[in-house]
Amino acid sequence: MVPASVFRPWGPIDWLLPRMKKDDWFLIGCNSVEERSLATLRYARKHVRAGRFYCIHDPDPLDAAGFERLTAAYRSELMAAGLAAEDIPSLPLLCELDIIKAQVDDCLSRNIPNVILDISATPKRWFFTLIQLLLDDPRAQNVIVTYASPEGYGPVLAENAEPIRVLPGYYETNGITSHEVLAVGIGFEPLGLTSLFNQVKPSRIKLLFPFPPGPPGFQRNWTFVKTIDDMTKERGNKSLDRIQLHMHDCPQIFDALRSMTEEGALTSALAPYGPKPMSLAMCLFALAAKDAGKTRVPVYYAQPKRYMSDYSTGIRIQQDGQMDIQAYCIKFNSEKLYRIT
Repeated sequence: MVPASVFRPWGPIDWLLPRMKKDDWFLIGCNSVEERSLATLRYARKHVRAGRFYCIHDPDPLDAAGFERLTAAYRSELMAAGLAAEDIPSLPLLCELDIIKAQVDDCLSRNIPNVILDISATPKRWFFTLIQLLLDDPRAQNVIVTYASPEGYGPVLAENAEPIRVLPGYYETNGITSHEVLAVGIGFEPLGLTSLFNQVKPSRIKLLFPFPPGPPGFQRNWTFVKTIDDMTKERGNKSLDRIQLHMHDCPQIFDALRSMTEEGALTSALAPYGPKPMSLAMCLFALAAKDAGKTRVPVYYAQPKRYMSDYSTGIRIQQDGQMDIQAYCIKFNSEKLYRIT
């Protein structure tokens, strides 16, 4: 078990960042079509000494002109905030991991040990890799992950997904073809789920249900659940548990994964379809299992090759007038805060 003395702080960015008592941060984010991709920079601008925002191009865009128009508008704001053109590089969504690694290496060569990674609009294929690299590199001594909620989501988020497969760097090395536990984060669109159940063959399925989802997310989450219910009934799988977890409480979700796998003793696989903070907890659990020498935890995902230009709208504003930006400290003074024994 993680010692009780290990505190994994998280909360609104205006609560967490001042309490870190660290000056000068390097901000990594995404030059996206979503306005919320700018939320962390807008709040933390006075704390940020340098940054890198990736303009990630879909291999099969539906609205290339719309993508260029929106990213160009937000790029102007990034440059007005002091980012140079070379710090807003255009890179392909499905680029090789060595390219992402070279980007992180270049960022950390600036000798700024404090890093904020904003995952609000960063594709999971990218942010799972970025987190792994930042946690493992000693030059990144303090790492915060941020997530800004939008005002709303479009009717369709993404399409034309790749076949479901294990995310690069999160694979099973022991040749296991079935798992005792499959944890599925409940989201909006069940891309590739049929193939997932054919590949993983779990003994038990744990559905991590984000709470409170709120309308219309509630209806979309339950449609997702029904898809899984129908598939498991066809396969005769009787062990299907629904677990309600706060959608922003990354430590709680991480601890739930620890509990359901008996600290990684049970073989498990993860499918991060849910909200980004839930996916963050899955990412951290898979990395913690590897660090602890447990059986590797594969993370399955069907990477969309086409994201909608209206994926989300605006930035959610809270009752106190502040942007809804959650922040998670995952590394403090070179210590990884999410681990298992």
